[in-house]
Amino acid sequence: MKEWFRKLSLSQLIAVFAVPYVIVCLMALFPPLYLWASGSTSLFLGMPATMWYWLVIPVVCTVVTWILFLVEGVRGELDLELADLDELANEQGASE
Repeated sequence: MKEWFRKLSLSQLIAVFAVPYVIVCLMALFPPLYLWASGSTSLFLGMPATMWYWLVIPVVCTVVTWILFLVEGVRGELDLELADLDELANEQGASE
């Protein structure tokens, strides 16, 4: 699986992760979707559809961001300079 992520081009990777973000943005910013869900009186696991509507948005956004972070780690695209600066600051703090 790691090799598959490494073989993806940057444009393919952006396309894969942009789709969920666009869906979440549409859910959050397009009022007719919410109004459609707000008319539903059915319950799912004890909560109305409108509650699930607003709970799903941040969960999907968080999960997609976390997965993108993992994929960038596999591809070696994380900014390691910041980690090096933190280590340097810790070393300097310990020596004082």
